[in-house]
Amino acid sequence: GQERDFFEVPGTVLHLDGDKEYLEICRTTYSQLGIKATTMPVPEKKQADVVIDYLKQYKPDILILTGHDGLIKNNKEFRDIKNYRHSRYFVEAVIKAREYEPNRDDLIIFAGACQSRPTPARTLPAHRAGC
Repeated sequence: GQERDFFEVPGTVLHLDGDKEYLEICRTTYSQLGIKATTMPVPEKKQADVVIDYLKQYKPDILILTGHDGLIKNNKEFRDIKNYRHSRYFVEAVIKAREYEPNRDDLIIFAGACQSRPTPARTLPAHRAGC
């Protein structure tokens, strides 16, 4: 084999998703890739309520918050987060996770879904930003 000048320390993943079927596909993929992951089916509206307890219990390096989203019917103002089914819930969960672990190197966060409203970290309050 080839010698390496480094060693690998694989990160652990905590993945909360509102779609059980999609979560099962993710679970299979994590397993195939040898990624240590805990996957939990949690409705988008409840993710902010449970995220801190799960972070304390599993102590992941990476947090993934996903599910379904989309612009609410008959709303044309796509810039307003209130016009999306679940975008605000992902933002709330990220804020809670950052209150628990503010260091962006100790917890990396990916959050959102297909058709979510883009919310760059720089638009969140400075002490709470940081997906």
